[in-house]
Formats: sequence, C-alpha cells, structure tokens
Amino acid sequence: MIQRSIKRICLRVLVVDDELTAPTAEGRAVRTLVEELQGRGMEVVEAASADDGMSVIVSDSAIHTILMDWTLGDDKGHARAKGLLTFVRSRTTRSHLPDGRTG
Repeated sequence: MIQRSIKRICLRVLVVDDELTAPTAEGRAVRTLVEELQGRGMEVVEAASADDGMSVIVSDSAIHTILMDWTLGDDKGHARAKGLLTFVRSRTTRSHLPDGRTG
C-alpha cells in the first residue's frame, strides 16, 4: 500500500549579497529578508559573492529561486551579477521549455 505524506515541498532560495554579514543598512535589510523567507517555510542558502553563488548552483540542483544584489562587491558595471545570471541561464536546456526556447 502506498503511504501518503502531508510533508510540503520546501522551496530553496539562494540569496547572493556581499553584505549579508555586514553591519550596514543593506546588511540588515537582506538579513530581514532572509528571516522573512525562513518564517514562510522556505529554506534559504546564503552566498556572499557571485563565485560563492556559482558554487552553490553547481552543487545544489534543488535551488528554486535566486535573489541577488545587482551591485556585488561595488561592481558598478554589474559584471559579477551578469556573469552569475549568464551562468544560470547556460544551465537551462531546450528540453526544459515547452516551445523550445532557452531560459
């Protein structure tokens, strides 16, 4: 007999922000966001840089959502954030989208 479970699927959120642990307004705001997400039953994985975020994405296929600071490390040209987004998009294959578009 098949056992039914009422366990809810937990969403995993990757938060990438270089000020996660900093005693700044941005640091407090991102920590408040993390606490709110956790309070809503989401599992939050934290990364303090684009490289850390990339490592998490490579090692954890259960990430559902990514929240990222657009100016990682005071990067005015957004190269680090764009690089991480490009990497994430490169992992999307045509087979994941019904009309053949890439993500």
